Amino acid sequence: MAGSQATVEIVAFDLGRQRCGLMVADVERVLRAVALTPLPNAPAVIEGVISLAGAPVAVVDLRKRLGLPAKAIDLDEVLLVTRAGARRVAIRADRAVGLVKAAAADLHDTAEVGPMAAEIAGVVTLPDGILLLHDPRAFLTQAEAAALDRLALQSVAP
Repeated sequence: MAGSQATVEIVAFDLGRQRCGLMVADVERVLRAVALTPLPNAPAVIEGVISLAGAPVAVVDLRKRLGLPAKAIDLDEVLLVTRAGARRVAIRADRAVGLVKAAAADLHDTAEVGPMAAEIAGVVTLPDGILLLHDPRAFLTQAEAAALDRLALQSVAP
């Protein structure tokens, strides 16, 4: 169609002073933060676990991944539930900003910007600044996913 421009829909959230986002299709739900249960022997990137409809969901510490200072959980924060491969996970955010529609032309591959963390899929230029677009499939390394698998097996072992 002449004159039309492709757009992408992103769930935007703040993490410290950084505006971040996940593609709408990658977000299962956004919840108010709840207290996390520590998960002994979990990889360092796992902040804890929550129960979602009776199923345990690991909470990934995206701050640690991005080199941001640690922050105690605040019940005014939100949890974004997504999938890291076959595993459902949540990430903690200071606040959900809302749905952002951006022109596909404003979405830039990380190769255009320079070396970045593996879970950053791209950079989106918005009128009010930059948004880091995350790929939840890269939130866990293979070793971290395997460690969580071992913990899950141990919890159901007789």
